[in-house]
Amino acid sequence: VAASSFVNATSLSPAAAADITPKFVLLSSAAVTRPKWLDQERRDFPAAADIPIVKLNPGGILDTKLEGEQLLRSSGAPYCVVRPCGLNEDQPQGRLVLSSGDLATGRISRLDLAELLV
Repeated sequence: VAASSFVNATSLSPAAAADITPKFVLLSSAAVTRPKWLDQERRDFPAAADIPIVKLNPGGILDTKLEGEQLLRSSGAPYCVVRPCGLNEDQPQGRLVLSSGDLATGRISRLDLAELLV
């Protein structure tokens, strides 16, 4: 349902496409803020705090992605940040759940994510 609400970019005229924002879409990751969560946030949202990427944060990747988000936000460019949950080839397509913030958990089809980004 959510995916069908997005306009197929190939159906837009160049003039209409020029008026669309954001101009920059950043692929980040769910959980980028979670390594810095306070104990209270961890207690309030245990399902979101207790996932492998948060525990491992390999090479500080979540911190690096968050820094990239912050740089984009401060750039002044019109933007959109996409923070997908776990990418999975076996996840059924067409089951997108869009939310705001950094509490999402679950899985997303790689194909759904690709379609969302373009």
